[in-house]
This record gives sequence, C-alpha cells and structure tokens, in this order.
Amino acid sequence: MAIAGSAFSVLPMCDGLETVSTLTSSSHLPPQPRFPPELERIIFEIAASRCFPKEILTFMLVAWRVKTWYVEPFLYGIVAFPEQGGFIPIDILVEKVASVQYVFWNPVLSNQEKWEDSNESTDSNESEELSPIPEDLALSVTLHFCSGVTNLFLGANTCIVPKGMKILHELRYLQRLTISSSSLFLPEAVDFDAPFLRGVTHLELLDDYFDVENEPQDRKFVAGINQMPQLTHLAFNVKGGIPEVHDLFYMNKRFECFVFFEPIGGRIRIHMEDIRFVYVYPISHREDWLRGASEGRDYWTLAEEFIAGKRANVIDRNSYFASRPVLSQAESDSEAYVSSDGSDEE
Repeated sequence: MAIAGSAFSVLPMCDGLETVSTLTSSSHLPPQPRFPPELERIIFEIAASRCFPKEILTFMLVAWRVKTWYVEPFLYGIVAFPEQGGFIPIDILVEKVASVQYVFWNPVLSNQEKWEDSNESTDSNESEELSPIPEDLALSVTLHFCSGVTNLFLGANTCIVPKGMKILHELRYLQRLTISSSSLFLPEAVDFDAPFLRGVTHLELLDDYFDVENEPQDRKFVAGINQMPQLTHLAFNVKGGIPEVHDLFYMNKRFECFVFFEPIGGRIRIHMEDIRFVYVYPISHREDWLRGASEGRDYWTLAEEFIAGKRANVIDRNSYFASRPVLSQAESDSEAYVSSDGSDEE
C-alpha cells in the first residue's frame, strides 16, 4: 500500500508489530525496525481513511492496538438509519458516531412523545425501551457528532426543520449531497454562498422541482447551482422537460456530468452533441448510495466511465443510455453499456 509516495507492508502478527519474525538463526542481525507509536498511528489512520469498510478489516488483523486504537472507528464511517419504522437507541448512536468521518443516511424515525417521556423517566428499563430518536432530532443529533461528513444522503421523506438546517450549515467538508430540492430550497431559497455548499462536487436532486414556467424562482435556483464553485456533477429525477432543464446548465463548462434517471424517449436526441449527458436506467437510490459509500461503485462511477468511453471512442458518441444490472462482485467484470439503439457496447 502506497502512502505519500512510499510503500510499506505489514505482516499480521498476533502480538503486534514489535514481534520479530525469525527467518534465520543468525543472532547478529539487527532487530526489525519499529515506528514510533505516533508515526505508526498516523500511517494506519491515513491508510484506513482511504479505504472502504470491507478493506479496513485487513488492517484489524495486524495487531490489537491497531484494531482498537487506530482502525476500528473507521468501520463506522457509514451511518445508516432505517428507511422507515425503525429506531436506534440514542446512547449507542452517540457512542458510535462520535468518531464518524464521512457519511449519513436518511433518518425516518418518529415518536416525539415517547422520546420526551423517556427523558423524564427514572426507570432505566423504560428509558431503554423508549429511546428511538424522533424524526426532527435524528438529523441534528447525528450530524452534530459527524461534523466532518463528506457524503450526505437525505431521502425524500427526511424531516428538514430549522434546527436541522442550522446543523447543515456547520458541515464544512461536504462533497456529495443527495437531497430533495423541495426540502432544501423551499419555502425560501437557500443561500448558495453557505459554507456547507462551497465544497460540494456532486449534487443529486431527488424530486421534480423544476418548472420552466416558474420564471423568477427557477432563475434564482439555477443561478445558485451554477455559482457553486466546486460543483462538477449534477443528477436529476425530473419527469418531463429534460431538454429544457439541460439548457439551464448546458453553457456551464465546469460541469463534467449530467445524469438523468426518468425515461426520456426521442427528446434526448436534441442534446446528443453534449458528451456529458448520460441517462441511467432508474435505480434503487438507497441501495446504490450504500454500495457507493461502502465499495466506491455507484451510478456516478458508471456515468464517468461511460463518458470516458465516449471520449476514447470506445463507446458510440451518439449513445446516451448507460445501464448496469445489479451484479455480484464476481460478475462485475462483465458489465455492459446500453446504447440509444438498444445494442450492447462492451
């Protein structure tokens, strides 16, 4: 594994890095080099922070201290709330997310009344049973402990309240945001100069907000998105007027990728000349987001590879329809792209 231009490897040994593997009987050989603890910690933390969760398990086999002190917290880089009807005990949540680094999923939790009752209860058993996080507190409580979040998915049913919006404004490292535009931009438009939007590179809008007839509001909304300084990837779930929506952002050369999910038919041919335009077959946003967060493979990577294929003339430049079936890891090498005429592009 390369770190800052230097490569190092570690043998998994049950009693730590200090253990010297005896490869020869010669006693005059110098002892195996040992890193100072501070440097060792930095190395493992950097390495773990650049890995996906399933890869982190390898680091945990190196030594007990590596598992306990350095690496294990990175396993909790993904916080997934139940999509509906579930709950997470607040004490366990707070303990686990205190060191979370980057991602968070839709909090659809409820029962404010029981939450308030449990706070006043003196019965510890009752308090444990009545500890679901209420919907309007889940976002605030979690993001309070995840201020370094970089990848945030807020589902269509996420409760956005003033308290939640205040917490969003504290996210200074946000890079990927999936959200319903109506939740974020209504009833009044968000300040697009807000710190939490300055570093966003990937933005997906889950709902069909755009209305080409709603001139003043749409102009302000589009201008705000166009002025986000780091934004390069846009995804839409609009059900109509796709050419019109595309026109709103077409002239911004900073954008590298436009992804649409809804069926579009022949109207797409209006924008065949824009190589950045990609239609992705409708997906399960929850499953795709979780796969991207845990494995680094999602519709964004599919779209980027599709565009790169067209630039390299590997894929027909008149193709716009990129589709990837849900495959196991072993089958992933056989993924195929689907062109506008329905033929497969290997």
